[in-house]
Amino acid sequence: VYIRRNYLAGVALPLQVEMPDSHFVLDIDEVDAGVARQLARLSDEAGDPDRASQYECEADILDRFARFSLPWFDAVACASKPELALLQEHYAISGVCIPNTVSSSVLVDSRRVDDIFRMLFVGNLDYAPNQDALFRLLRHVLPRVREQVADARLVVVGRGGDQIAAEYGSDAGVDWLGYVTDLEAQYQSASIGVVPLRVGGGSRIKILEAFAQGLPIVASSKAAQGLAVQHGRELMIADDHDAMLEAILHLTENTQQRDALVRHARRFVEREHSPAVVSRQMRSLL
Repeated sequence: VYIRRNYLAGVALPLQVEMPDSHFVLDIDEVDAGVARQLARLSDEAGDPDRASQYECEADILDRFARFSLPWFDAVACASKPELALLQEHYAISGVCIPNTVSSSVLVDSRRVDDIFRMLFVGNLDYAPNQDALFRLLRHVLPRVREQVADARLVVVGRGGDQIAAEYGSDAGVDWLGYVTDLEAQYQSASIGVVPLRVGGGSRIKILEAFAQGLPIVASSKAAQGLAVQHGRELMIADDHDAMLEAILHLTENTQQRDALVRHARRFVEREHSPAVVSRQMRSLL
């Protein structure tokens, strides 16, 4: 019995009674309490102590539930080696790492990009870390990019952004697409992808999808966490606003660098995150 995410662990209890000879696996993807504590720090930095306190309380509850429920399972899986290290450190669980994957059917050999420089941001905008990342782009990065590249545009894809769009929608250079049914078309028409997350766990499927679609990526260290990638090889890593601006402008001018990132990123996906690789690990686990 394979159960996804720690908050559903309670489903296992009646099933274990009914199927005592079965093996039970819990795939937590990421350590939820750790993400909640990151959100608490972010809220505290933003001057919102009440919100920070709420996240700290949530983290304590998630932590207690994890300590209570993880021992019920024959195996606990997570999406990245950093999460595995957290499991071992905080819960004394000898879990396994099952990395996220992208289907080989989305691997593309060419992209249709026009002369407009489009930066693509993808994320559910009901999720606080994505909101924070987008605000950083809108307030501190996009205006400075457009000072250097006048026709540069930021394309924002993801549900839940109506309130943010109402605040910034009239600003030049932003295309608010909301939820789209054909995300591949947006990957294909973009020049680069931007992922400036400051909070997260597991590994970013959006980065793997972009790699598979041949889209060069500028990301924060936190966004790239959990992926065995290197700055300047598979993607550009930039953590502060100046570094992100520099990386974006570098890629506007250096097509050879963009092409090299795409080549290495595609090889990385095929080597580390293909269905064949994960299938072997899943068979070994199950």
